Amino acid sequence: MLLRSLSASGRFILLLAFAFAFLLLAIQRDLNIYDEGSILVGAMRIANGDVPHRDFFTLYGPAQFYVLASLFKLFSPSVLVERLWDTLVRALIATIVFLIVEKCGARREACFAYVAALIWLGFFSFYGFPLFPALLFALISALLLLHVFEGEPRALMLLTGGASVGFIALFRYDLGFVTLVAEGLVMGAYVLTQKKTLREKLVLLAHILLPYIFGFAVVLLPVAVGYLAYAPRAVFDIVSYSSEYYARMRSLPFPTWHVLVASPDQIAIYLPIGVWAATLFILLDRKASRSLDPLEHTNINGARWMTILFGVLSIFFYLKGLVRVSVIHMAASIIPALALLAMVVKWGPNGNRASTVVVWLSIFIAAVPTWIAARGVGGQISRNIDLITHSSIWSALPTEEQAKLGSCRAPSGLERIACFKLDKNRIDAARFLQDQTNENDVVFSGLTRHDKTFANDMMLYFVAKRQPATKWDLFAPGVQTRADIQTEMVSELESKKPRIAVLESDFDNIAEPNDSAVSSGVTVLDEYIRNHYDFVANFGSVNVLERRAK
Repeated sequence: MLLRSLSASGRFILLLAFAFAFLLLAIQRDLNIYDEGSILVGAMRIANGDVPHRDFFTLYGPAQFYVLASLFKLFSPSVLVERLWDTLVRALIATIVFLIVEKCGARREACFAYVAALIWLGFFSFYGFPLFPALLFALISALLLLHVFEGEPRALMLLTGGASVGFIALFRYDLGFVTLVAEGLVMGAYVLTQKKTLREKLVLLAHILLPYIFGFAVVLLPVAVGYLAYAPRAVFDIVSYSSEYYARMRSLPFPTWHVLVASPDQIAIYLPIGVWAATLFILLDRKASRSLDPLEHTNINGARWMTILFGVLSIFFYLKGLVRVSVIHMAASIIPALALLAMVVKWGPNGNRASTVVVWLSIFIAAVPTWIAARGVGGQISRNIDLITHSSIWSALPTEEQAKLGSCRAPSGLERIACFKLDKNRIDAARFLQDQTNENDVVFSGLTRHDKTFANDMMLYFVAKRQPATKWDLFAPGVQTRADIQTEMVSELESKKPRIAVLESDFDNIAEPNDSAVSSGVTVLDEYIRNHYDFVANFGSVNVLERRAK
């Protein structure tokens, strides 16, 4: 009733504020030293004048790095700033989900989609993951296309929708092009189904696609031209690694029955599939279609085509996640699937027994993992509330011991991780780097072996406030294990001569069921480190080496 009494802008502000507060309370305080660390270090490097792909290796678009670098300059470089940005993005995703489902004539169902999206967005970790701003712009683009399916294509809206897809690509190249194809196909199918002559269809298609593609090009082309001019190696990061290495080195199979029993939240991997089946059944079953509530003034044809669009987007995003099958890599498909499920429930079976069974089955497939995720999020919220009300997090002296516990009063030098938890060994290693090097010195964070890589400690650079000594700071299986890349890294190390190298052993024994578990046999980098560095300190699995004086 409260939402109905508010204006559109009032509902938006209320829903956004609630989502932000909820997600902030649900935030996990442990730091992801690889994925989150790579985003933080990329932003740090850009703030220092580096350019993605030219000066550092990354698989992501530049947008997330530049947004965070700007926020770091405006406020200060810290995990908290990055997490607040990430929380705002996720809150906007849930709010846009509500708006889309509501505009399709399903306000009550929109509330359920909003709540379910919030639960999953609170459950997903991977903070700073560029997938989430990419998903946000995908939802914005879809919302802007509703007018097309209502029979009123507007050039400015299409231009903005295409520009939104361009912004997706600037966060995640792959999702940008996938969204472009998916939306283009659905709009093309919509035009082909219109009762018009072939010429009229072609004219309508041109009126729709030209401003849409122009908006996409206006955003993306300047960046592409810039890369061609200043960072030609971007082709390797963007195309070569994805096509030649990613599937072989990072693939994961679908979870087995035993895995699903042990971790029921993994059922969410199958959530989109159940929703697609229900959607297809409802769309093909004429008896299942029903008129929407006339009080909601919804264009029925537009709502149906939005249902199709969300189905196609969810399928395309799901296909992107098929290489590394996991809940987080299906996140871009799960959230649109929740909105799609709300639309399907609205269209409802209307007394049709078969449709009723299909719809309730899809609801069950979605509800089970969502309930499990809700329990996890609820537990995290409870822990955070206890922490907030516990005075020591605010009043305790800013010591290193308090910093290791995640105190918001971090001592000087560790303020970048205030309020968040990093294990003792890595904090001690960062402190050692700060004590033994100057702020302008570069360091190297690697592994105890480089013939086989899974990940590396990227967070160390950010916490210690030290720049990486090599362009190839982010380790990816199949990259740093190559002879040519190791030779280039050795050349950089020889040129910059970092005084300190930190070698991590935790990742040595990780063996996933893919080619990342296989040694390349290349030891160029390991031999160089052995010949030029000596062991000086150890912090658990973190070994610190110092360059030999000549």
